[in-house]
Amino acid sequence: MKVLVWIAGLLAGCASAMLPEPRVAFEEAPFAEKPSVVRRQDDFFLRYRIAVKQGQLTPKLVLVSKKTSDKAYYYFGGPVSHEETGVQVNRPLAFDGFTDLARRNALYWLDPDGSETHLEIRAEPDRAP
Repeated sequence: MKVLVWIAGLLAGCASAMLPEPRVAFEEAPFAEKPSVVRRQDDFFLRYRIAVKQGQLTPKLVLVSKKTSDKAYYYFGGPVSHEETGVQVNRPLAFDGFTDLARRNALYWLDPDGSETHLEIRAEPDRAP
């Protein structure tokens, strides 16, 4: 049993060590809509949109999430060979396990130099069905 606990701990450590490093700074990312957090009742969403220019290939940037005991981070780990479509992204924070940190207003964008940009949380009015 102790061996299984040790292996599980080792794998958890390896998984976090395998995350790509931040590659694009907040102010350098080609945002058409800068990242913010939208709250709809008890749900939180990361919202952003990448700008695309007609006739130009814009590589898709890989969004990475990372969590510490007291903060949640998002950042771009680098481009992939898929083309960016320019649609608005509304990523549920629950997907990353960040809901509790959102309630504590502890959400940040992480830059390659280690600096952090606090992500604004704003309430979104309820939509009619």
